[in-house]
Amino acid sequence: MAVDDNVGNYIVVFKSGISAMEQDETVGKIKKMGGVVKYEFSELLSGVAVEMPVSAVSALKSDPNVDDVEEDRTVHIN
Repeated sequence: MAVDDNVGNYIVVFKSGISAMEQDETVGKIKKMGGVVKYEFSELLSGVAVEMPVSAVSALKSDPNVDDVEEDRTVHIN
């Protein structure tokens, strides 16, 4: 299976205090941009893990409901 360099995995963190409706609106935008939600976070932070086109990242970062968008990667603690 070929790897698509134009698609990446990201963690999208919602701004603190936004409503469930605002979160749903942003998830809808992610899907319209070609993204797929892989996991929803609600314990330590409010956000989603998504697979989406790299070209959609800058637009998502400017969404008023989004606090941060970071590449999803493995972190090692020594």
